[in-house]
Amino acid sequence: MCRGAATYYRAKGRHPLGQQHTWHANVLAGERVRSLLRRAWNDDDYSDLASTMAPDRHNPSVDSAVGLRDVVRMINLINAYKAVAPDLHFDVRASSQRETHCISWQADGHHTGWLLGRAPSQRRLRLSGEVRWCRSRAATSPVECDWDRSEFLRQTGVGAERLTAAVSRPDDELWVRSSFVAAGTPLLFFPTPALPGWLSWKRVMDLLKNKRPLITFQSFANVAGFWRRPVPSEYCARFETTKCEFSLRRSGLAGPLDVVAHSMGAVTALDFAVHNPGRVRRVVLVEPTIGGLLLGCRFRPEVAQSFSDRESWYQGKMSKHRYARFLRAIHRDDYDPVRSPFWPMLAAHRWNMAYRLRLLAEGEAGWISTVRAPILVVRGRQTTPIQRLIVSQLAACAQNCRVVDMPGGHAPHAGASGAQALVDLADLSDNH
Repeated sequence: MCRGAATYYRAKGRHPLGQQHTWHANVLAGERVRSLLRRAWNDDDYSDLASTMAPDRHNPSVDSAVGLRDVVRMINLINAYKAVAPDLHFDVRASSQRETHCISWQADGHHTGWLLGRAPSQRRLRLSGEVRWCRSRAATSPVECDWDRSEFLRQTGVGAERLTAAVSRPDDELWVRSSFVAAGTPLLFFPTPALPGWLSWKRVMDLLKNKRPLITFQSFANVAGFWRRPVPSEYCARFETTKCEFSLRRSGLAGPLDVVAHSMGAVTALDFAVHNPGRVRRVVLVEPTIGGLLLGCRFRPEVAQSFSDRESWYQGKMSKHRYARFLRAIHRDDYDPVRSPFWPMLAAHRWNMAYRLRLLAEGEAGWISTVRAPILVVRGRQTTPIQRLIVSQLAACAQNCRVVDMPGGHAPHAGASGAQALVDLADLSDNH
């Protein structure tokens, strides 16, 4: 620690949470760090953190004590705080002194989420701290981060061992976020491989946070896609669901649930319903992409072409440009992923495509027919013929299935008006 930063922490009588990260000097301008932290904490966009703290996080030669470990711990810390207080908002300010740069921050939120068995207290959470580093000409510079650990523990009642376990967890464990502002049966939102659920379902969850308890998580394909992990030989829908079930238990979340999923998330949502019949009260599927329902129709030219196209997309080198082309192709309306506020995170997780290949043919009719809970399928009026065929096959094999249409294409709930339309159409605010 440089002399200026050391003097600060001695004067404040505080310890910087043991968080001494090594960041690369070319990004350590005050405004640059301020922007990185604001985006990471407030927008859940940590796409640049890895390149800032470890320029090649996929290169085994990177010193793990300096590179990858710091990135994992930083992202875990963000997810741990946001698991406890999903509405936690940071006000971040930059300043410079003679020897050091300084980022001061204040955070405000409410303890409405579960973390490793700790129930929400509903109390207001107020934190503050500083991030400091020395002016340096070296290639890297240690950054001292004070994340106000003692106040976080005191105000939330989360034990120190729980926080340590959360921050030190492996990078392939799934994070769960919940918001228990309202009482009633929780809604469990299944994400697609593209983004964490708290981003892909953000607009819908914002409309419901004062009406229903809400739960979502980050799929294994999404996590592994960020770290570019090779696809495990045993990977399948059940693999994803088992990870989800473990993470829900570890968080302390149990009881009956209403399940909501979109696109390829429908495969894992249905697998969850099959293996947890006593917990799932009803299922809502928005534009479900369930390739297994088309296996009996593969002789049809349009179906064979669809499988061929998907297999082609899911394999090979995945550049940002190619991934943007894929997303435009499946949505087929005026959607431009590059203009989306979520594009940096979409691009950072684009290696999830290899995992989609394993899920492409899952979801056979006989398996879906065992789902006991009623299923509501929401179909976009401007959807593709293949999606229409999937929905008709699903309606034919499910025990209790109803299909409704709403304006839009493959993601009819994506915009603000679409999110509200989905909430109303699927009666998601109904707590009975």
